[in-house]
Amino acid sequence: MGGSSGGKGEGGAQRTPVESPNTLKSSSKARVLDLLCEGEIQGLVDGLKSVYLDGVAIQNPDGTFNFTGVTVYDVRGTQSQEYIPGFPSGEAEYSVGVEVKHATPVVRTVTDPGVDAVRVTLQAPQLTYQDPTTGDLLPTRVLVSIAVQSNGGGYVEQSFQGAELFRGKCTSPYERTFRVELTGSPPWDIRVTRVSEEADSVTKQNKVLWKSYATLLDEKLSFPNTALCALQVPASQFSSIPTRSYRIRGLRVRVPSNYNPVARTYEGTWDGTWKVAWTDNPAWCFYDLLTTKRYGLGRYLNEAAVDKWGLYTVGKYCDELVPDGKGGMEPRFRCNLYLQTQEDAYKVINNLASVFRGMTYWASGAVFVAQDAPRDAEYLFTPANVVEGLFTYASSGKRARHTVALVSWNDPDNHFKVAQEYVTDEEGLATYGYNPTEVVALGCTSRGQAQRVGRWLLLTERLETETVTFRTGFEGAMRNPGAVVKLQDPYRAGRRWGGRVVAATASQVELDADVTLEAGKTYALSAVLPDGTVEERPLAALAPAPYRALTVATPFSAAPQPQAVWVLAASDLTPTLWRILNVAEVEPHLYEITALRHEPGKYAEVEHGVKLQPLPTSVLPSSAPPAGLAVGESLYKTTNGGVKVMVTARWTQVATATEYRVRWRREGGNWTSEPPVQTHFWELQDCLPGEYTVQVAAVLNGLVTTYASASHTVVGKAAPPSNVTGLTCVLNGSTATLRWAEVPDLDRDTYELRYGSSWEVGSLIGKVRATTYEWALPAPGTNQLVHVKAIDTSGNYSTSAASVLVVSVPTVPATLTLGISSTPPP
Repeated sequence: MGGSSGGKGEGGAQRTPVESPNTLKSSSKARVLDLLCEGEIQGLVDGLKSVYLDGVAIQNPDGTFNFTGVTVYDVRGTQSQEYIPGFPSGEAEYSVGVEVKHATPVVRTVTDPGVDAVRVTLQAPQLTYQDPTTGDLLPTRVLVSIAVQSNGGGYVEQSFQGAELFRGKCTSPYERTFRVELTGSPPWDIRVTRVSEEADSVTKQNKVLWKSYATLLDEKLSFPNTALCALQVPASQFSSIPTRSYRIRGLRVRVPSNYNPVARTYEGTWDGTWKVAWTDNPAWCFYDLLTTKRYGLGRYLNEAAVDKWGLYTVGKYCDELVPDGKGGMEPRFRCNLYLQTQEDAYKVINNLASVFRGMTYWASGAVFVAQDAPRDAEYLFTPANVVEGLFTYASSGKRARHTVALVSWNDPDNHFKVAQEYVTDEEGLATYGYNPTEVVALGCTSRGQAQRVGRWLLLTERLETETVTFRTGFEGAMRNPGAVVKLQDPYRAGRRWGGRVVAATASQVELDADVTLEAGKTYALSAVLPDGTVEERPLAALAPAPYRALTVATPFSAAPQPQAVWVLAASDLTPTLWRILNVAEVEPHLYEITALRHEPGKYAEVEHGVKLQPLPTSVLPSSAPPAGLAVGESLYKTTNGGVKVMVTARWTQVATATEYRVRWRREGGNWTSEPPVQTHFWELQDCLPGEYTVQVAAVLNGLVTTYASASHTVVGKAAPPSNVTGLTCVLNGSTATLRWAEVPDLDRDTYELRYGSSWEVGSLIGKVRATTYEWALPAPGTNQLVHVKAIDTSGNYSTSAASVLVVSVPTVPATLTLGISSTPPP
């Protein structure tokens, strides 16, 4: 049991403390048996370095120890494991924490008939008596008794050979344990009584607490198929039983026989057999939970009812290395999960499948898993094999398109405590504003994986916003959830580029309708082959013209059969991809399929940050935003003569557009939608400085195109006025007439004139609102450099000054006296 060492002797200020023979020291030890997991497990990751007491590792990475006298014994949970040495009995500890007083005994009851004995732990927080003369701390004593009553038959005092007498001195908690045998029949009442009277002065400290008791089963239990860790720690190092935590590699599960779980590699072709090993690959943890009888669904599911071949593909995808965000590489998905609560089986299975972006479903008497991962389209759907050629579309609401994800994960650098990773979608923020969501990355202990979880969620919600529902025949019966299919809907694409094959060879396919090929574009033909698979082949070089029979550059592996489905794709028009969510038989031989829009480019963006341009899926004009959008600013005068700032936007007129939708925002704020605009320009008055983003969409026959976007940083009245131009000077004796062109700015207020070697050191001439000025020359006969700048109503000056040199003529005196010399000139 937990405890700490007793105190040493204390005396006056001039005395050296000396340990008294009566000083009490607690020598108790805490023995703890922790159940870690179902067995068999791999065990501790790194011995004592993986065992933590109160959050501190027993052994440091350099091999030194933080605690002494600690014994650890781990059992990995095999069927034939031995009992744990040093733990000859099973026990359960219960806290009491009540002071035992002379007049108020403390009683606790044990009702379990399998208990053989009870270990009672008593504690004296302090045993001292202070000498009133010298101030020395002296030993003292207190007597307690323990009694047991069996099934109400009366209490029987227990004898411990006087050990129940606490005698000595301690200044910190001192503990003793007493084993009490339980005889007779339950229930048993254990009573602890203080025989001695309570202390009658503050100089005596001899309280006694009943700290705890433990029920004991005197059997050497091995706990088969249960992983355990047993610890024994000295009470002198802890004030109470320490909290324990362990870093382990958990359950060993069945993995493919050709799989190396350490290197995460697969050798050769799997023959379907298994071996037992530890792995954190979520696909094999998922299979173990489905098939294990002891703690999984193996009692209800036969192994043959689980699609292990599909899981093999999932497992290989999970083990592929991707960037970890810190310059290294890590597996795409790992699962480090501790299941410790009982939940609905279907919920647990689906939660575990979510670790690898999977979805579980039941079909044909077996459990299958569909994973959101790159895969090829496995079938084609056009109006030719859809009932009435009808595709019904639905879109997610704006509130369902989150732009910020707060991903919770377990941080191994902080004892696997929950951390939160903040993930943003910048394009989504620009379009929809701030819309956060919280998500738990189950079993995630990697910050990089948490980032990928957040990015995948945000990109999926932004890019895959549509679902489609249609009905078909037996083609639908062969499709499973998770399958990717191609759709060619002429009403959305603007062209009929799908239908039925009339006749075909491996190299040439005759279609049921003409298709027109254009110069400068590349084409590829997809067709369903006799075995039900889909192959795509590029077309051979053909002259621009309508064609009924198309020749492929590389032959198909088998000639498509008549009535097989075909779809054509071009560099400017591709069929849309959809991932099947559900297949239901609504009538005999009639199946309804619901699918979600699939964007294969999101995987590269999630894992590598590669931003791919969306593929062209329509040639209808409604799919193209207005071109040439330009955003700028200008000033305008108000009715009272003031000047304010205006944002302007112009774009190219779209033919057949009935109106335009305009929305704007400032400094990344919320979008503001304007009333519909019939012209191809728009103005926003009274604007503050800052960055403005304007988006414009055209409305064609009631359909709204995608938005064109442009930004401009408004300077407003903070911008300097234009520079003065056309500055001239005309001399009129001792004055100069200065003239210049009027500055065109609406916000222009006055002009300032200076003279000197430069504007910065020049002397002020004056300020005028006109564009002429009569200047009296300050010093006739000297040349002066004059400078002019414009000033706006905010006091801003032009960037550069206009300058002119004023050349002054000397003044001639009215009377001129000539001097006559008698000396002729030389």
